[in-house]
Amino acid sequence: QLPEEKGVLEALFQLSVNEDIVVPLSIANTVSEAFTILKTLWYPETTVGDTLHTVCLIYDQLRKEIKQNAMEDKKPDIIPPGENIPNYGTLPESAFSNHGLITPDLAFQTESAPVDSSTITLSPQSTGEPASNKTSVKPEAKDYFSYHEWDWMSQDYKPGWCKLVEKSFEPTSVHPTGPDIPYGSLLSLRRYFEKLRPENYRNAKKQKDGEEFDFDRLIEAVVDIQSGFTPSENFYIRREKKERKISVAFLIDLSGSTRQIIPGAEKRIIDIEKESLKLMAEALNSIGDEYGIFGFSGQSREQIDFYTIKGFDDKNALLFNQKLGALEPLKQNRDGTAIRHLTHKFVQREAKIKLMIILSDGKPLDDDYQELYALEDTKMALREAKNRGIHPFCITVDKQASNYIQKMYQDVNYTFISDIQTLPQTLPQIYKKLTT
Repeated sequence: QLPEEKGVLEALFQLSVNEDIVVPLSIANTVSEAFTILKTLWYPETTVGDTLHTVCLIYDQLRKEIKQNAMEDKKPDIIPPGENIPNYGTLPESAFSNHGLITPDLAFQTESAPVDSSTITLSPQSTGEPASNKTSVKPEAKDYFSYHEWDWMSQDYKPGWCKLVEKSFEPTSVHPTGPDIPYGSLLSLRRYFEKLRPENYRNAKKQKDGEEFDFDRLIEAVVDIQSGFTPSENFYIRREKKERKISVAFLIDLSGSTRQIIPGAEKRIIDIEKESLKLMAEALNSIGDEYGIFGFSGQSREQIDFYTIKGFDDKNALLFNQKLGALEPLKQNRDGTAIRHLTHKFVQREAKIKLMIILSDGKPLDDDYQELYALEDTKMALREAKNRGIHPFCITVDKQASNYIQKMYQDVNYTFISDIQTLPQTLPQIYKKLTT
């Protein structure tokens, strides 16, 4: 029974604390769109500037919705005039640091809706986790995700602009075991990486309990007692297991340009990439680092395909090799959305060091996604990943990369490989330098 403007605010408040609520159909869309914007604040590192920017976005959205409703229904505006809402102009880039990662849309749960056809039940689809870690799930397909996209012209995000779907490459009989790598190369690489494996245990001194005494600390305790001070009780040495705690995700551009034949090698770009990934998998298995391998392609903002070739927790080596062998060039590449989705998957891992290696053969290109617009969105997606504690590193084999690589990757590390045939040998070397 609340007035419309108070109803919208009350709905936003209740949804922000993970409640299923019933709202009039007349404000359902307004609440849904406003709450999508509100969820971008649900991160521990959110700043006051982020909050201010989001409040302005929500008020702007409400003003547009209410103005439209007023024109249709001949009703007066329910939001105060624009001059009563402060205009803060363009905020610094730091204010956008936590936006654009994922925008969970509200689910319209018609199966639990009340009999009253003038209302509808809205839910933030939470199971106790922060709403920012949830995905936007369409009722008819639970593997669809919705993401912002950065518009450099307006210096703002387009909420829920891109739709991504997770898919899987099915193993084929044509490539039953993936790319063929000489056994000698695999063996030498495995030995090369085994040297990076840390010793199983280290001695931690100054502990309250442990396997042996720390005699230096015991002497200090005796001196303290003789001097009239209370001695420390931390005079044990405990053996603690050492772990690298490194997690790496490889993101592979599967655009159609990877079918290009390499002169003198009689292989396609994607074939070289598959050989490189198989070598890396052998190296990482030998050292014990957690890793996942993913690919992406698509056609337009409505259909970005994201492929899991090896999930972080997958242990089936045969299935991985089969999936790797089945990789083929596909369509176009909308890099920003793929990076945001991998960031969403990656932040849930518990590794101390998170490394995202992006392997690309060219600049981003998709329908209505090219040139400066695509470069700026990709750069922003990389910045978002970095702000979430992930270390992106970009590898490109595009001979024209010098024209754009600095513009797109200036906030993160990158390298250019002029001879793609050296990628299988170069990729493990790059990884070693990044993690030691």
